Amino acid sequence: KQSSTLVVKNPNNIINEIKQLGYYTKYDILNAAYYNVPQKRKRLFIFGNLYSDTFEFPKGTETVLTLQNTFDNITDNKITVKYSDKKINLFKQIPPGGCWKNLPEKEQKEYLGKSYTSGGGERGILRRLSFDEPSLTLLCTPSQKQTERCHPTEDRPLTIKEYARIQTFPDDYIICGASTHQYKQIGNAVPVNLAKILAEHIYYFMIIFIQNNNLNQNNSDLDNDSNNSDGNNDNDNNDNNDNNLNRNNFDSNEMNNNNDGNSDRNQANLDSNVVSNINLNNT
Repeated sequence: KQSSTLVVKNPNNIINEIKQLGYYTKYDILNAAYYNVPQKRKRLFIFGNLYSDTFEFPKGTETVLTLQNTFDNITDNKITVKYSDKKINLFKQIPPGGCWKNLPEKEQKEYLGKSYTSGGGERGILRRLSFDEPSLTLLCTPSQKQTERCHPTEDRPLTIKEYARIQTFPDDYIICGASTHQYKQIGNAVPVNLAKILAEHIYYFMIIFIQNNNLNQNNSDLDNDSNNSDGNNDNDNNDNNDNNLNRNNFDSNEMNNNNDGNSDRNQANLDSNVVSNINLNNT
């Protein structure tokens, strides 16, 4: 469901530049309709980080969100843009989800002009939205010929409040400027619900990476401590063995000296000198 006909010219040029800065990068085209947004809106997203190449974009839902109940309980819903009487008469003939193709052929030709015979005339022209479907992509104006988004049941363009609802802005979010500027700000925005899902996904990706990195570091420290401890134990055991050997030799010599008596003391000293000389020569 994430595949798209959206044309992205040479995204690898951007990716390669980011990689040259040392970033791991992933990119994908996401359709907002599968991320809790009542709008078909496909956009390219690029994610880069300095830590890991294991990032994957969040999976979308199996079903899309429609306009049903999207406009419920809107307060202060001011109408700032209106259609001409001629266009209103055209829209009265178009059902929810329909477009210029629902008009009689004569009126199709009159409205589209040369586009009618040249293969033009996209379904966004004279498009009436439907509560049973997601909205088409909202752009910077609600009433241009190529980007018309007529209300599902009323013969008028969408209001600023309705635009904001479709883009999932909170009702208390204040958008400043003239009405044309407000439409433009909303139309250029990333839908709030999609942005939230992406932000949370990136946050948890970083948290998991940091936790795993700390765990690996702790395991490495434990291994180093264990190796150092084993080395110290080996040295201690060797020292103890040497001390025990020297103590045994000392005790044995003492016993021999006591048993030999004074008559053998000179012979013992002679043997000792011989042993010392052998050791010195070997050294």
